[in-house]
Parts: sequence; structure tokens; C-alpha cells
Amino acid sequence: MVRFKSTRGDESGVSYEDAVLGGYAADGGLYVPERMPSVPPATLESWSSLSFQELAVEVLLLFAGECISATELRDIVDRSFDKFTAGDVVPVVNIDGYHVAELFHGPTLAFKDFGQQVLCKVLDFFAMRAGRSSTLVVSTTGDTGPAAIHGCLGSSSLSIVVTYPKGQISDIQRRQMTTVNVPNVAVSAFEGSGDDMDRPIKRMTTDRAFKEAHGVTSVNSINIGRITVQVVHYFWAYLRSIDRIEGATIGQPLHFAIPTGAMGNVTAGVFAQRMGCPIAAFGCGVNANNILHRAVAHGTFHQRPMVRTLSEAINIGVPYNFERVLYFLTEGDTAAVSAMMAEVDAPPAAALTLPAPILAKLRNTVHAATIEDETMLETIRSYWRDHSYLLDPHSAVCLAAASVLGLPKNSTCSARKGFSVGTVCLSTAHPCKFEEALASAFEATDDFWAGALRPGKLAGTTHMPASAAALAGMPEVGWPDFVEDPPGAELEEVQVGWEARLREMVIEIGQQ
Repeated sequence: MVRFKSTRGDESGVSYEDAVLGGYAADGGLYVPERMPSVPPATLESWSSLSFQELAVEVLLLFAGECISATELRDIVDRSFDKFTAGDVVPVVNIDGYHVAELFHGPTLAFKDFGQQVLCKVLDFFAMRAGRSSTLVVSTTGDTGPAAIHGCLGSSSLSIVVTYPKGQISDIQRRQMTTVNVPNVAVSAFEGSGDDMDRPIKRMTTDRAFKEAHGVTSVNSINIGRITVQVVHYFWAYLRSIDRIEGATIGQPLHFAIPTGAMGNVTAGVFAQRMGCPIAAFGCGVNANNILHRAVAHGTFHQRPMVRTLSEAINIGVPYNFERVLYFLTEGDTAAVSAMMAEVDAPPAAALTLPAPILAKLRNTVHAATIEDETMLETIRSYWRDHSYLLDPHSAVCLAAASVLGLPKNSTCSARKGFSVGTVCLSTAHPCKFEEALASAFEATDDFWAGALRPGKLAGTTHMPASAAALAGMPEVGWPDFVEDPPGAELEEVQVGWEARLREMVIEIGQQ
């Protein structure tokens, strides 16, 4: 039986259900397992013959088995993945010596579909069992919001409020949210950077009286339910990849390369590694918003103003899941984590210098590379030119980082015991979602939706799924934008007003 605790130490013995419903812990920390489930080598070997859905049930039972039976979980998992278009859910393809795990075959064409489809159905299951309703709150830099909305569709127990930074997500990402015209979905834009809404959401969702009165929880990757689901694709990608390396056997380690924003995907990888998945280390590709790279290189976890980039979904100033990584680096020293996070949370901006022992452990686990837009665009061009493989900007950041960091390719790796025998690169979104980046990469002058992504300009293959193409003709709806009030106010003052508006939206949509 796995119980959960806060990274900051004031809560322990929390059930999976309460941790998932809680979002943030009461002390502002994030939930982690008190004892990480263990996957022995024999179990890992036996998992190699499972389908993705079967593997998901096995992994999730390790975390949720106390609260959800195997039969109930199978039903949740089956319904979560029934709209994925790839037969094996996550195809793993060999491109340029790397194993590329395609995590974009879900209903909104991004890896966030994995966590949100399952988490939303788990929350719906808990709400129906308790005879109550829940309101989900999420702030998105482009992919999380659409995935959460589509995870809630058809539920009579869930409502959802989604916010996004105006003008900082792609056209398709916006339309995946604003073309959903149903009573239990509210979508609104705000003027600001990608993570400016995090503080209002955190304050609202840690207000226990408000939270309990309105059944509020956050489904950003602060939610432990998101992390536990994403653990599955690490085991899956490892098993599918190791099976393809001549002379390699289950148990030999692989590197994983990950496009990195809020670090939820990295954290899921750390969970998998500590459970027993043979992961050598993580290669994290970041864009110009490179606080993680600076932390690894210099030990300075210091926030800087947000920079607009073409890899929009990872435009994150302060990755909140770094707190979970710190917890594991300190071997569960919640007092140390609490002290470090006090420095991160202190206004006006995060400013933490990592202690030398923590920095040394971080460098053993995480390698990071900053991939500027120019390098990312050239990576898109080169993979299309040399391999006829079209990347989205975030997958391009991932593959460029793997190259910069010198992560091993299959063709150059050693199969000696204990040495990494290759690299899995996580491809986190379909390229059609990022028109601006692809138009820039190929210097398109026509309507890129109607041109380069359709047969013709990119060599006769349709790269625009029907579900995405249909969005162009659908009417958009939405709630009024969040505004800066009073005009010219400091961000902290503006965020107070935003929090009040969020509370109003939660109350209103809960009455629909």
C-alpha cells in the first residue's frame, strides 16, 4: 500500500484518492510517495509482453490499488486510450540512431493526453462514487488545457476552468479549447507569461474552505495523478527500445531525452528510475527560458523574465516540479526542501542557490542543454531533409539536446553491462499544432495549414490530421479575458485580482 506525503513535511499518510483530489498539499508542497513502489527485474521482464493498456494497469495499481480495484482501473484505462489513433498507443521509431517515442497520437495530439485522459476519468470516478461534483482548474501554455478539456468531455460530475496566456499559444492549441461549446467548460485568456497564473491557482486551491465548498482541484502537473500516469510511458518506451538493440538485454540502462518545461515529464522519469526502470540519466532540452540549465550548470535556480520562443509549450520561468526533484535529491529531507522552497517562493522572484551536495546529485541525474530557436528550426529542417521525419518544435528541442549532450546512439553505443546502450527521445506533440514554428523552418509564404502541412510542399504526405483540420471551420467561444486591474499595476497586485476572478468562474461554472 502506497501512501503519500508533502515534499515540505506537514502532511503524511495521505491516500492516493486524497492526494489526487488535493492537488497541492496543505503546506504548499507537492505530494510524493512515502515509499516508492519497487519493480523487481523479474517483474520488469514479465511486463515486456504486455500491451500499453495492460502495462498502464500494472503500473497504476502500484500507486492507486488501495482506492481503485483492478477491474475498475482497467475500465478507466480502456476508456482513456480508446480514442488514441496508434494501435499500440505509443509507437517507438528508430530515427538517426535514437529511439523516438511518439507521444502525440491522442485526441489533442500531445503527450498531455496521457495524464489528462486518465486523471480526469479517475477524478470523475471518485466524484461519482462520492455522489458529488468537482471543478478542475488548469493554466496552460498550450497543450495541457486542450488535453484536460477533452479528458472531461462527457462527464456529468466534472467542470473545468482553463486559462492561457493570450497570443502565446498556437492557433490550433487555442481552437482545441475555444471550439468546445459545452456548459461545463470555461476558457479564458490572460495577458502575461506562461506561468503568471500559477500563484493565483495555488492560493485558491490551497484555501481548504473554498476548495472543499466547490470541489476544486488543479490538474496541472502539480497533481500527483498526472505524474503517476506518465510513469507508464517510461517503462513502455524502455521495454520497446531495449528489445530492438542487438545484443542488449532487459536491465541494461538507456538515457532518456525530454523537452522540458514545468518538469512534470522529467519527474515521472525520476519516479520510473527509482521504481526500477533502468534509466542512466535524463537529457533535458530547454529553450531560452533555461532556469533548469542554469541550475545544472551553475547551481543557480534564479528566475528571469519570460522570453517568447517558438517552442511555446515549454516557455516556463519556474518549473514547479523541480520541488519534487529536490525531494529525491535530498533523499526525502522535507525540512531541507521546505527551506529551499521558501527561497524559491519569496517575492519578487525565485532565487535559490543549490547547496554543493545537492548540485552534485542533480548533475548525476539530469543533464541540460539550451536550444535556441535557430537551432531548433535547423533541427526540424535537417530531420525532414535527411530522414523525411517531421518534428514539432519541442521534439526538435529534445533531439537537438540529445545531440548537444552527446547522448549515445544505437550505432555508437557499447553493449557492455552497466553502460547505457542508447537513448529514447520523447516526441511530445504533433507538428501540425505549431504552424508558426514550421512555417519559419520552411520559410513558408502561403497559408501553412492549407499548404506545407498538406500534400505538396512537404513531399506528398498528409501531416494535418482530420481532427485538427476541422478546427479551422468551427466557431470559437470563450469567457471574457482576464485584465490587468488597475492598469500598470505590479504583477503581484494583478494576480490578486486574477485570483478573485478565478474564484468567481469556479462558482459560476459549478452552478451550470
